[in-house]
Amino acid sequence: MFTYFYAISKINVAVAVLLEYLAPVFIALFYGFTAPEKLTRTTLVAVILSVFGCYLCVGAYNVNFLALNWQGIVAGIFSGLAYAWYAIYGERGMRRYDPWTVVFYAFLFASLFWNLAIAPFGAFRVPFTGVQWFWIAYIVVFGTAVPYGLYTIGISLVRSTRASVTATLESLAAAFTAWIFLGESLHPFQMLGGALVIASIIVLQLNREYDQSTSSIIREKAEPH
Repeated sequence: MFTYFYAISKINVAVAVLLEYLAPVFIALFYGFTAPEKLTRTTLVAVILSVFGCYLCVGAYNVNFLALNWQGIVAGIFSGLAYAWYAIYGERGMRRYDPWTVVFYAFLFASLFWNLAIAPFGAFRVPFTGVQWFWIAYIVVFGTAVPYGLYTIGISLVRSTRASVTATLESLAAAFTAWIFLGESLHPFQMLGGALVIASIIVLQLNREYDQSTSSIIREKAEPH
């Protein structure tokens, strides 16, 4: 999260979001080069659709990339790498542990890092109001713990590549939320981007069902009659 927020502080939010959602590309490349099963054409198409759809959803086509701060760009790329690392090694951790146990350890080590990086429990010494503490608690529970928990459960069910591609729906959800509650307009390119993200998820799901049906047919043929 540090690299993501640092990127936001240096560059356009849309570009920071786009760089973070390079995670599906990094995950697909990792498994394509290291796993026994190579990167399939279907997965590659789904990853390209999701990343390009996210690019359109966040309106990154309006950004002059050449004028961006290079430190923010590097931080954004590292946020994507960190997001991918969490998905890959979270998936490995769930071979032994429950998804919520993986989330617990992730947050435990994150809290240890931040209490070493800044004054221990420094936030509790700030004179926040009751309303501010309510919103802080809301962000901690519903903006951090619950989403990460559900994302980790998703990884355990559909693997990291599919889960990370599906997670790019966040950019689409953010665009529609801003349209409903903030009155921001949705441009045709943003709607097209949303359609591409949804299409990438459908492609992955159809491929998963095809893989499952193919595996069941192979098992039936292998069983003695």
